[in-house]
Amino acid sequence: MKVFIDSNIFISDFKMNSPGFRVFLNELSVISGEIFIPDVVKDEVVNKHREKVESIIGKARSEMDKLNKFLFKEEKFNGIDSNAVNKEYKDYFERKIIDNGGIFLPYPSTAHEQIVSMELSRRKPFLGEGSGYRDYLIWQTIVEFSKNSNDTIIFITSNIQDFGSNGKVHNHLMEEVTNNECNIILYDGLDNFNDNYIMPQLEKLENTRRELEKGEYEALNISDWVKGEIDYLVSEDDLLFMGVGLTDQIGLASLNTLNQVKIDEVSNVTLFNENELLIDLTVTTDIDFSVSFSWDDFILSHEVRDFIGEEERFEFISSDLNNKFIIELRLIFNLTNKSVDEYELLHLSTQYLYI
Repeated sequence: MKVFIDSNIFISDFKMNSPGFRVFLNELSVISGEIFIPDVVKDEVVNKHREKVESIIGKARSEMDKLNKFLFKEEKFNGIDSNAVNKEYKDYFERKIIDNGGIFLPYPSTAHEQIVSMELSRRKPFLGEGSGYRDYLIWQTIVEFSKNSNDTIIFITSNIQDFGSNGKVHNHLMEEVTNNECNIILYDGLDNFNDNYIMPQLEKLENTRRELEKGEYEALNISDWVKGEIDYLVSEDDLLFMGVGLTDQIGLASLNTLNQVKIDEVSNVTLFNENELLIDLTVTTDIDFSVSFSWDDFILSHEVRDFIGEEERFEFISSDLNNKFIIELRLIFNLTNKSVDEYELLHLSTQYLYI
């Protein structure tokens, strides 16, 4: 099995440390899988990393300027060399892929005339206004590779609609594949691929699952772990804003009191990498929190205006709120260190939304 990965999968987890990536990279060998990364994917990921770093540096410099307005001694923002950071990331990315047996593939030799023809006809993955160019280069890399491979090719992307649907590549794209022995399958995200191919091959620990669910597993009390991490968990992705249906994430939100943590279900415990557990669980939390907005926030966001309602001009306004958050998480628990090494949010639901 040959596995190709789209840029968007890496961009959602630049360092490849999430539980999904950990399982994929450590256990792909159990299904005799091999990783192939088009150079166009590598270049896009490295460029997106640079853009992200430069954006955050810009915001940090702006926040320092705001802070200095309140200080009596001006503090300097010690700049970060974004070019050096980007080179370090490029080296990291290449080393991570190669260390896990991955192979980089060069840009395809597709004629410009063919690319222009596809774009003008608005055929997938072209969507108009120039979008789809890099996607088509990725696809052409797969097409060229398929000429000399009779193995199943898996293409993992989070933009599956750009290439097909329901696991099938769009017909006019498949028409470009000349090797009839080669089967190409689309997968919507890394977790879906893992759940279908890798996870069934790994050992399920049913006794541990029951103990965790009942709070009887000595090495890890999930309720205590959630209580210790909840402030970081809800602030990392601005989940408190989502708790009141605000997706713009404009303003300030802060957790006041964690009233309750209830473990609803531990749905899966799987052993992988010999000394790590992959744990899927659902918890319900009852949280008192505050959201605050400036007048600029009110002007910029229609969501904030809808939330606050009619108001005369104000400098700052805040509200104290309460909501229940149902959070689905995936943890990696290290059996040697007796610690949670990584976790990711799978789904969040409140009375306002489900993501």
